[in-house]
Amino acid sequence: MADAVAVTTIQDGEKDLVVQLTSLSDGTGESGVVKIDVSALGSDTNGNACDGVAIQEIWAQVNGFDSGIILKNDADTDTVAIPLDQGWTHHDFSSVGGLRQYGTSTTGDVTLSTIGGGSSATSGDSYLVVIRATKHYA
Repeated sequence: MADAVAVTTIQDGEKDLVVQLTSLSDGTGESGVVKIDVSALGSDTNGNACDGVAIQEIWAQVNGFDSGIILKNDADTDTVAIPLDQGWTHHDFSSVGGLRQYGTSTTGDVTLSTIGGGSSATSGDSYLVVIRATKHYA
């Protein structure tokens, strides 16, 4: 059995992206799971493919997962976008242009891990994360 996870795209416009991430854990946890796959996002009006996102806002409710969860920028060596602790949080980075992706050979994708991998997950742990981001093009 595996964690019951879902990525729901609420909006995939030319500029804006809103996704909802959910998980109900069976105790397995997640490690480096792609949650925003830029190659699957819509292109701009000129046909340019999205090559990255800047996270503008995050709303999160994390229940369990001893040390919380972490969003990372997918790269040769992944870089931390933001850790999310247990409980309810809201982060707004829009006044500074959002959290831009960085690292060597970034793919533009955003991944999620339960901190500590499966060792931090217990059956019944859950999260709900809503991410509002702006899209960038090659």
